Amino acid sequence: MDDGNIGDLNAPINYGQTISPTAGGQRRGILRNSQGGYILTQAVLLDIEPPTDACASFTEGTEVAYRNIGDPNVKVVVRQRGNCKYAVWSDGSEDMPYDWMPYVNTIGSFTKEAMRQCLKFNSEPCTGGTPNCNFALSPGPSDNNTNRSCSQGVTLNANCSGSDCGGVSYSWSGNGINGNGPSVNFTMPDSNGPYQYTVTATKAGCGNQTATVTLNVSGCGGGGSPCAAFTNGTDVAYRAIGDPNVKVRVVVRGACKYAVWSDGSEDMPRDWLPYITANPGFSINEISTCLKFNGESCGGRMAAEEPSVDAGLDLRVAPNPSNGRFTVRFRTQIGQVATLRLSDLNGRAVRSPQTIVGTGDTHDEAIVLPGSVHGVLLIDVVSGSQRASQKVVVD
Repeated sequence: MDDGNIGDLNAPINYGQTISPTAGGQRRGILRNSQGGYILTQAVLLDIEPPTDACASFTEGTEVAYRNIGDPNVKVVVRQRGNCKYAVWSDGSEDMPYDWMPYVNTIGSFTKEAMRQCLKFNSEPCTGGTPNCNFALSPGPSDNNTNRSCSQGVTLNANCSGSDCGGVSYSWSGNGINGNGPSVNFTMPDSNGPYQYTVTATKAGCGNQTATVTLNVSGCGGGGSPCAAFTNGTDVAYRAIGDPNVKVRVVVRGACKYAVWSDGSEDMPRDWLPYITANPGFSINEISTCLKFNGESCGGRMAAEEPSVDAGLDLRVAPNPSNGRFTVRFRTQIGQVATLRLSDLNGRAVRSPQTIVGTGDTHDEAIVLPGSVHGVLLIDVVSGSQRASQKVVVD
């Protein structure tokens, strides 16, 4: 496209001409002499910004084109990110690559030239301009009451204000909170005192914003119970066998607190207590006492007391990993019978249970497994009210 003379080399060198293209991009200006003859055999390319209103119709969520190969139902949708607008496939697969331009047809009054000027494409950075970051947070309870009762349910709202709250994501932290979104529901601790909760807001192209709110708990009586730290959403332990990323999470149901696997599979069975490791600040005995487990009713009594996991047995296995020959060592009490079991992770026994009468000294039990036994096995030792477990890998 020829946008006319941009200079006459027979005139003073500072001669210039303003051109007003109807669209942005690289426009071509031809240098001529005063008789109209061409001076250069190659055009001069000028980077021209598009008119300020040229991109106004490229609004968030607008469909501007569709694929002309493959599935025509896959559209090109405008997505606002910070101060830039991106071309995104409507099937959510990815941002549209620029080299797909020949393979899309525009919709309505949109043109490919306008798409090139107004949109960013796959892997193109958003640079320049001022991000749309006019937003602020003022978190607080939905009923505006910061004075709460012991173990009372509460809803906190982020209360975003400003012209740019759209596209903001929220995450919450604090005692008993484990959630995202503009609001979060949880149960207040069962111990008196002030508790601070923080919400963090993030938006593409903007700096993170944080704000806090303090809620005051009263009416719990005394200084709280040993179970006060077991608040809704708190992770108190993790699996010691299998996937350690699966946590034991506290979930409040009515008047009771339950131990629930963080992967959402089910409530944790009580017989998994030997196979979890407590997080700092918690103990297996406290988890057993303060929480309900799979199949246990709220307010119901336990059928029988389970042995507690106790480090007093000092269970050790060596070598580990092994080739099927290893030694199990643990402490015994005089006259106390200890039972040693060895099973796979599905609970199937790989050898008969063995009983040992304690002498008050450390006991070493040599284990020799058949060559057909391989994988991760679980060693379990129960002695009176004490219990200890450890994994062993058999190559």
